[in-house]
Amino acid sequence: MKILKFGGAVLRRASDFTHIAEILRHEAAGGQALVIVSALAATTRLLEQAAQQSQSGNDSEAAATLDSVIATHSALVDELMPGNEQVTLLIEDTRQRVAGLLRGVRITGELTPRTLDHIISYGEYLALHIMHRFLADHECDAGIVESTDVIITDAHHGAATPQRNATAQRVDGILRPAFASCPIVLMQGFVARSEHGDITTMGKESSNLTASLMGELLRANDVVIYTDVEGVQTADPKLGITGTQPIRQMSYAQAYHAAVNGVKLLYPTMIEPLRRAGIRLVIRSLQKPDGGATVVSALPDLDARALVTMMTDISTVRLVFPSVETRNSADTIVARLFPDATHILLRRDAPDSMWIAATHPPKTNGIHLMQTEGVAISAHAGIVLVTVIGSAQPVWSMMRGNLAEFLGDTAVQVIDSGADDGIIRILVHPHHAEATVRSLHAQILRSA
Repeated sequence: MKILKFGGAVLRRASDFTHIAEILRHEAAGGQALVIVSALAATTRLLEQAAQQSQSGNDSEAAATLDSVIATHSALVDELMPGNEQVTLLIEDTRQRVAGLLRGVRITGELTPRTLDHIISYGEYLALHIMHRFLADHECDAGIVESTDVIITDAHHGAATPQRNATAQRVDGILRPAFASCPIVLMQGFVARSEHGDITTMGKESSNLTASLMGELLRANDVVIYTDVEGVQTADPKLGITGTQPIRQMSYAQAYHAAVNGVKLLYPTMIEPLRRAGIRLVIRSLQKPDGGATVVSALPDLDARALVTMMTDISTVRLVFPSVETRNSADTIVARLFPDATHILLRRDAPDSMWIAATHPPKTNGIHLMQTEGVAISAHAGIVLVTVIGSAQPVWSMMRGNLAEFLGDTAVQVIDSGADDGIIRILVHPHHAEATVRSLHAQILRSA
């Protein structure tokens, strides 16, 4: 048994779907495979945008945004399966359903997390059924099981947590029997259903979590993520960085640290199900399936090369406390500002103050409450966090002593550098971020 996940980055052109069909025909000849399908690129973001426009009363803008989503899918279907009335009707039905939800948002002026989950779930729904029909038309029979019938989560809309025991029962009762009639079964990622029966989504890039969780519960041998690059690189080549090198082998621990520090292709929640079950994760290119790949497994870290990552839109907050009593309430204060602790990347404590870097801005009501209690707050948004991860000791020592020399910019602030975990973290103004990444990456290559 394998789990194969195809993300939105490889669902753009007819040739992408042709490559997928070839891979699945090969897999069907050798065993069983569950295929996890993500929404087409930008679809989730556009559906969320349409929902926000409806909440603001901008009917025409919301309709235009929805039209652009529908037009993208229709154009793809015209290229893949010209004249296929069944898929055309499916797309039109989806338009009507989403339009109805948007009308409800406009009328009430309220966009609840529950309604937003329902709206954005249609991106995966469309991709799943387009893929299913395409494979049927190209002599690659595949079954289909909706993830909403299998994955049960809590009711934390937008970042729901799978309920493992309840989901395992559905896997055994619904998903596993589907392989009796077909070696290939399709399921959408990202989307699930709460214990109360409502549609939920499991957070950013949680199609990867869907793949790893299903891998664990189906006791798969491998989870293979197909994307548009040949695995993890020492830096993101899409930033225009030359000379990036592949990371071929990672342990679960190394992959987790890379994920939480912003390495593309890896996401924190996907690692633990793989580690629990001892399943290999393989990240490879759809266009070059026999080319290079990154393998994450229980083996120790064999590749000592450092990685350089970049996380954008970081918010920083500095708190100055007026009294010992207020300082002693620091944890309560932080919880008011950031109800979801997973958003906090770094926290620095001092006797009379605290500094926080987070992936989300602090809650406005939390800021107001702190100010009324006399806590001085300064907040900045749009900062970039650049991180060097896993540097070998000689390189690490050299870099720590020469950061200021080879970065040479007052817009760069080193906020963390500890040899114990082999990580350097640097806050950078957005205008200097890519140059900082390039400088760090070049230094790593020279010192390796």
